[in-house]
Amino acid sequence: MAFLHEKLYQSNDLARIDFNDYTKGLVNYLLFGYEVQSEQISVDIRVVDVFLDVNTAIPCGLIINKLLTNALKHAFPHNRPRTIQVSFAKLQDNFVLEIADNGIAVLTEQNLRKSPSLGLQLVEFLTNHLLGNMTMDTTTGCKFTLQFCSIS
Repeated sequence: MAFLHEKLYQSNDLARIDFNDYTKGLVNYLLFGYEVQSEQISVDIRVVDVFLDVNTAIPCGLIINKLLTNALKHAFPHNRPRTIQVSFAKLQDNFVLEIADNGIAVLTEQNLRKSPSLGLQLVEFLTNHLLGNMTMDTTTGCKFTLQFCSIS
């Protein structure tokens, strides 16, 4: 949360926040906070030319933060190889945010909506705030896909 506020204060224009720069900074901040060394994880960030207003950037940043935190805390037991992917793109009138890892999936699509986890309830609330839809795929690891229209 502090990182998000710091980035917002550094922005010259709250109507156009560079979300590529923000996402890279957030991922690095989380890796540092969880003491994950660069040789212990492969991170692929694909956020090209996405600029968001503050009303969209804050919930998206919180969603990324929560889902990456869950992956770093729960998806990689026993020092297994770690890969995390974050992609965010604008496709016509919709934004598509994907956060994926190759770890173990602790949830299924069925129990995602019923999870007692406050963090996942927050992700669901923020997705609804964005008037979006979130799906989860656990075929190979865990991938969350969030689709929404700009609320500005």
